[in-house]
Amino acid sequence: MIVISVCMITYNHENYIREAIEGVLQQKCKFTIELVIGEDHSTDNTASIIKDYEIQYPDLIKARFNEINLGLIPNFLKTIEECSGKYIAICEGDDYWTDPYKLQKQVAFLEDNTEYSISHTAFNYFYEESKSFEESIKETDTINKIQKYSLSEVKKNIIDHNRYRIQTNTVVFPKVLYDKLCLSDSFLYTSGYFQMCDTQLMVGLCDLGNIHFLGDITAVYRVSNGSTSRSKNVINKIKFNTSVGELRVYLSNKYRLNKYLKIKFEQEFNKNVFNHLCIIDPTFKSKVNFKYSSIKNLIIGKLIMYSTTRKILKSIISVKVKLIMLSKKVMEYFSIIRKSI
Repeated sequence: MIVISVCMITYNHENYIREAIEGVLQQKCKFTIELVIGEDHSTDNTASIIKDYEIQYPDLIKARFNEINLGLIPNFLKTIEECSGKYIAICEGDDYWTDPYKLQKQVAFLEDNTEYSISHTAFNYFYEESKSFEESIKETDTINKIQKYSLSEVKKNIIDHNRYRIQTNTVVFPKVLYDKLCLSDSFLYTSGYFQMCDTQLMVGLCDLGNIHFLGDITAVYRVSNGSTSRSKNVINKIKFNTSVGELRVYLSNKYRLNKYLKIKFEQEFNKNVFNHLCIIDPTFKSKVNFKYSSIKNLIIGKLIMYSTTRKILKSIISVKVKLIMLSKKVMEYFSIIRKSI
């Protein structure tokens, strides 16, 4: 029986994938593990590197090579479904683990404490541009403070811009709980609608049990400009920010966060949608009438046109569109963005 599956997705990671795989191979465990790799039709040598490892470790590595590029979220959803272990750990192909006892420590804790739904650890940042490391000391301090409060406070702080940060490549959780989340809300967890999947996963797991935080540094998270959240492409970045904002609105309603946070997330989402519209539609800015009713009708019309999530839109439309998004400062910001394309 496989006790833990390591879910690893990768695309064009030829410079990093060896380090990611070696971090799994070095794990010293008293139980069986498997490494499930979802290779998303890379255009570099990532696939051939994985094949070499698969030949060397046929009993440990289970690689899946997509015939077409699915994209980050669909590839993750496909790969995690291939995992057959009692527990799941996650490590993307450009991150890696540094502690050979990482899985042993976390699984042993979860086995002895079944009221816990997730285990995560401290980690190091690695900044690709400067080739420098930084410990997650600030995040660890915040985690220790927030954990003194209720689980609802933890969930709120995860949704609110990751103030309580659960780093994805440090987590271990029971697969049965992941399956339970998918059945409870297929749109949120398996539709692939949102451009991220870790925030809702962490919040959902926190809703099903207690959180274990291990202060040991067990992993490295690589920060690079090529990632989705740090894309240099202005349109892609705004699309990502819009999707993240929409996710926060969805989660704030799902978990009934306080009115202040709901309004805050709705304002952020509206602003990101407006940014997006100003770029993809060159005539949009000139159409804006500074009378409140015209602004409201125009933006609501555009939102319905560009979004497929009517349920979310109803909650957004119920809140008045804030004139702040049309302030002089914001309009100047839009102008700067357009010049940078």
